[in-house]
Amino acid sequence: MTDQWPSTSALASPSDGGADGRGAPLPSPPSPSRRRKPLALRLAARVLVVLLVLVGAVAAIVAFALFTSPGRQGLVALAERFSPSFGYPVTIGGFSDEGLGALRFTDVTVGDGTGPFVEIDTLALDWRPSALFDRTVSVDRLALGPTRLLRAPVAAPTPDPQPSSGLPLPLPVAIEVQALDVAGVAVDSTVAGEAITVAANGALAVPRSLQEPITIDLDAMVEGRLPGRAVVDVDYRPADDHLTAAIDLTAPP
Repeated sequence: MTDQWPSTSALASPSDGGADGRGAPLPSPPSPSRRRKPLALRLAARVLVVLLVLVGAVAAIVAFALFTSPGRQGLVALAERFSPSFGYPVTIGGFSDEGLGALRFTDVTVGDGTGPFVEIDTLALDWRPSALFDRTVSVDRLALGPTRLLRAPVAAPTPDPQPSSGLPLPLPVAIEVQALDVAGVAVDSTVAGEAITVAANGALAVPRSLQEPITIDLDAMVEGRLPGRAVVDVDYRPADDHLTAAIDLTAPP
């Protein structure tokens, strides 16, 4: 028995476009551009996934820091850690919250290179976190409990002046304090010449653009050997270092 071999007519020839043994044309190999396109899409998709993961991680960290009590405790520790870099270290003895918008601090001290010079028994902060979306720290009420000013602070060392354009950089957020409530500050005699107590209420506004004025309004009552009332309106323009203050002093009858 002899082997039967297919005739040459059944084999694909270069002229028939690459047909298989059944006469069907063989698929042509993909062009280089068609091979690269799916790869580019896959790489772009992976980059997008990485970016989404990074954004999600940052959002989770911010949410944890602001919207959970342990996160806010961490922010308190962070403030204590970095406040010395501004020349006046802050320590906070206790912290509690009644929700995100109501923060409470106890045993707060502010110091300088020689030790604490301000002691605040309690500090309450009622604010609106949603205003951060408008790049504003909006405080409905900042209340200081019994406070002691032990001495005048020692000025923090100032770095060598650096050349600048002369225009102050904008702040990342504006600050608005609608109500400032100071129950009573006991001022040591070494500061005012005699021991006095000052209670005050007022408001504070710091715009993002420091070419606009910073405004402070205070209504203070002074108790001591010479009691009285002081209404103070301060307007400070950092752009040209210009300070305007209107002070109305009233002695008790």
